[in-house]
Amino acid sequence: MRISASPHTKTRISSTQIMLCVILALLPAAAAGCIRFGVQALILLAVTVGTAVISEALWCLILRKQQTVTDCSAVITGLLLGMSLPPAFPIVKAAIGSFFAVIIVKMLFGGIGRNFVNPAATAYLFLFVVFHKEMTTWSTTADAVSSATPLSAEQTNLWDLFLGSTAGSIGETCALGILLGWIFLCISKVISPAPA
Repeated sequence: MRISASPHTKTRISSTQIMLCVILALLPAAAAGCIRFGVQALILLAVTVGTAVISEALWCLILRKQQTVTDCSAVITGLLLGMSLPPAFPIVKAAIGSFFAVIIVKMLFGGIGRNFVNPAATAYLFLFVVFHKEMTTWSTTADAVSSATPLSAEQTNLWDLFLGSTAGSIGETCALGILLGWIFLCISKVISPAPA
């Protein structure tokens, strides 16, 4: 019997295949955010994903460890972090957050399956504490007009929430995109729609 660190799967699907399914599931919400907020959102996502991948690759290269970028977990970390940010968030600060997620939260604790907290969520919290003003400035379009988030607005049209016509972070405004990702994960049997 061989004992190793997680992730542990009892299927023929590899961790990399699961990660690729998760990336595909995140794409509808990410695409909706890019359509809603424009090229700034696309650039922000590219920076967070790129920084996450490069940080992990350099970490493995400098420490002469086996390259782990091919498991695609860094892509998910960068994508989740980017999708949780306001569309007008400064690019350099987003890169700092992505670096923090991968190096400080994930790799210092041994990499995938060994980190005790979610790297993207922890990086979001780090950015929220360090860059509070930028993290709480929401825009309704790519031109960065400030507005209330759906929770702080007095009344919000449910169709606007469903289709992504509200202020918020890149990946949270379109419930339809999130729902499509959930359906894909259920169909591909990466997750189960029923409680465990």
